[in-house]
Amino acid sequence: MLSMDGRWCLVYAIVGYLAGGILFCDLLLRGLKRVDVYRAAEDGNPGAHNAFQLGGLWCGLGTLLGDLAKGFFPVWLCLRRVSGLSPLLSLTLLAPVLGHAFPLGRRGRGGKAIAVSFGALLGLLPRRRPLLLLAGAGSGKTTVLIHRVANLLRYGRGSDTEEIPMPISEDEVEFLEQYAQHSDPEQEALAQYLCAVEPARPWEVLAITFTNKAANELKERLERMLGDTAQDVW
Repeated sequence: MLSMDGRWCLVYAIVGYLAGGILFCDLLLRGLKRVDVYRAAEDGNPGAHNAFQLGGLWCGLGTLLGDLAKGFFPVWLCLRRVSGLSPLLSLTLLAPVLGHAFPLGRRGRGGKAIAVSFGALLGLLPRRRPLLLLAGAGSGKTTVLIHRVANLLRYGRGSDTEEIPMPISEDEVEFLEQYAQHSDPEQEALAQYLCAVEPARPWEVLAITFTNKAANELKERLERMLGDTAQDVW
């Protein structure tokens, strides 16, 4: 039997999914500008970016606020019904995003749900405090992701564990101390080997991007850092 908190989470998950299926970009562009976003936009995405480009300021603002609201209110209202942190709350958070990306009756013609995702996270305030990171173009998002993947492949859990990866000698400890002060490219492979703890295998890493172009760029930059090993990353 579901607890009362779980039932409320399911109720608002359904509400959130149905609300997510209201595509404000499509509605506003059709109603105010007689524009079909699926035909007029290069990527066919019914989101705020295309609403600003095709419909101007007011269509863009209306779409942005609408998308934020349909993610925000189901979560915000749900948290005012539940007394604790139900495991099903994650479903309430996810539902508006799924509704926007896979709306009923649209045959997969949904959007990317970026603004909806931010709205759902904002709905956690003030009872929960999510981390929101807004990073514009050129701020280094891809660089951070690439280095994170590279470090997972090279060091695994080596950066955040107190475990000693293998029985090492005092000479090897001294070598690492000296390497940290004065790195030698010729000794880099040995240093990585000594510091690695359960390094990930390339096919165990899944990196998701919005476009094929971004995915190919990520793989190319990873390959420059890691060699052919990068081609096995999903």
